[in-house]
Amino acid sequence: MIYEGYIYVLSICRNDPSPECLQGLWRNKVQFYFTGNDVKHTLKRISAQIPQCKQIDAKLESLAECLSLITPDLEVSMKVNEDVFVGHNLEMKENWLSFQIMKVDRYMGISSMESGLMKKQVTCFTDLSGAYLFFLGLISSSVVTIGNDYYFLLFDTSQVPDCLANPLAWFSVKDQLKADLRNALKKVGRVSEEIISLESLLDSSVISAMMSNRLERVNLRLLKISSEGNTYKVYNDFPITMLNMRIYQNMKLVKSLQKLVNLLIIPASDFLNGRDKKGDGYHAYMALKYVYMFLTSDNSTYLNMAVRELHEANKANEKGGYLRWITYLIMR
Repeated sequence: MIYEGYIYVLSICRNDPSPECLQGLWRNKVQFYFTGNDVKHTLKRISAQIPQCKQIDAKLESLAECLSLITPDLEVSMKVNEDVFVGHNLEMKENWLSFQIMKVDRYMGISSMESGLMKKQVTCFTDLSGAYLFFLGLISSSVVTIGNDYYFLLFDTSQVPDCLANPLAWFSVKDQLKADLRNALKKVGRVSEEIISLESLLDSSVISAMMSNRLERVNLRLLKISSEGNTYKVYNDFPITMLNMRIYQNMKLVKSLQKLVNLLIIPASDFLNGRDKKGDGYHAYMALKYVYMFLTSDNSTYLNMAVRELHEANKANEKGGYLRWITYLIMR
């Protein structure tokens, strides 16, 4: 998340951010709640370090308001002992902070892998500078909150050097995809490989952003992190790869398929969530799978199979509007 925060700062405020620009980054509202020792201890420790802060409650919005009042040095580095320390002043003896959300790394192996502690569970500690960047990263990566589940879209670590070289171009792609994934996740209510991939691969706005910035490949990760008791756990770490595919040379077809996905996503999600009362949801889901296979293989046979599933869905529910897309495609 610290890298995400740094990319966010560079994309909006450039290399020499003013206090006013940094303050503006905190205005984006994200629904996120602290838990466990964060509420009991860590938020109180931050409040003590920032005199102008009032009492910080369990909402991220409250912490964001507090952090927006300061302008810390954003040059941070990492030190590894038994644990991982990230901050501006690594020689600091006290006032280190550790949030529960930072500890999800131990379930994913990120901190362990980067620090060489592959067989150990490590805790990440940070100072105000690191916390500042971390929570800017969390805000800029937040897709949607559904119940106790938080969804975040992050750049793959392999992509970070490219992002740092041209942060505005890369961040614009991620930001657009976030908006569309937010709508999809609200409809589906869960991570489905085919649906998330189709939403990404057929997102005409994202494709346009990639083309205008001459990006051939964008590697991202969609995380689902759930709040459980006094901690958080990662339940999905889904890779999303955007490639400059041949089909993008035919944007009319891309937009047609995007319309089809938008048509199918609700009945398909009904099937996935056990609410497929008329039976068309199963065929809608199968049609999505075949569209996905068509995109990833460039084999038109799968598109024909998707059309066949549309006819089956129409038989199950004639009011579903499934044949309208076929008519629309022919008219195009």
